[in-house]
Amino acid sequence: MQPSSPSSNAPHIQAEAPAVPRSGVGVVGRERLLTRLLEARRLPCVVVTGPAGAGKSTLVAAWRQALVPLGFDVAWFTAAEDDDESARFFDKLIASLAQVDPALVRETAQWRDGSVDADAVERVAITLVRGIAAHPRELLMVFDDLHHLHDPAIHDALQWLLDYATPNMHLVLVSRGAPHLSLDRLRSQSQMLELESQDLRFTRAETEQYLKAQIGDVDARTVKTLHEWSDGWVAGLRIFALDWKKKQLEPGRAAPGEPFARMPARDARALIDYFEHEVLSLLAPQDLSMLVYAASCSRICAPLCAARL
Repeated sequence: MQPSSPSSNAPHIQAEAPAVPRSGVGVVGRERLLTRLLEARRLPCVVVTGPAGAGKSTLVAAWRQALVPLGFDVAWFTAAEDDDESARFFDKLIASLAQVDPALVRETAQWRDGSVDADAVERVAITLVRGIAAHPRELLMVFDDLHHLHDPAIHDALQWLLDYATPNMHLVLVSRGAPHLSLDRLRSQSQMLELESQDLRFTRAETEQYLKAQIGDVDARTVKTLHEWSDGWVAGLRIFALDWKKKQLEPGRAAPGEPFARMPARDARALIDYFEHEVLSLLAPQDLSMLVYAASCSRICAPLCAARL
């Protein structure tokens, strides 16, 4: 079957809109965080920051799922390395908004000509805001993996979207580090919610809920051990659970006082691969050099790392 031709009034979209990640609801609901997010749903800005594997995207996806029945629309933009260019960024953003309602971007898409110079960034942002202001519903704009975007023009565009945001427009910034935006005004006026690494860590109860969902019945001592080893880090718990299932170890078969005693968890290949792919490969060259120099020391601190460099 041939796809139908777009109408003359439909905007021309040059980039595919990204898919929304799975929410993970049913494994660990993260009710304590979802409650805070739901209370903040009408704030202009929500910022979620944390390391790789902290569960940022799955948490926000679960929030999205809870917001839809409340009358919210959600546009989801997942940044990739090749989006770090203003024209590509705007094309992908327009595609994300068009998935919600083509009318949101009709004015913007009609004059987009494939290039966005520095002088045009504010005009694009204002045009987008004007389209969102006419939208009859609340709109959440999620910018996931924002740490991939370094182009100053993109940061300027996000700043304009924040500065000109209408009451029905809410920006959600998800990143491994603090966004390069001016948020002091919103922060001082209590107009934003910030969730950081310490907020995203699993509590012991959440660790137990996750482990039981992944590997079945697990004793309290094993929960305590794995929670302490992982420090509530979601990806770490996932690796432990996968390693557990791979070796077909049951919690009751571990030596007393030594859950996972027969598992080389600290040398797990999965953990090494995860860090290489999700952490080390994304570091700047100077950060990698710092880690190489620091590796020769048995103990390190910030002044010592600076001296080694």
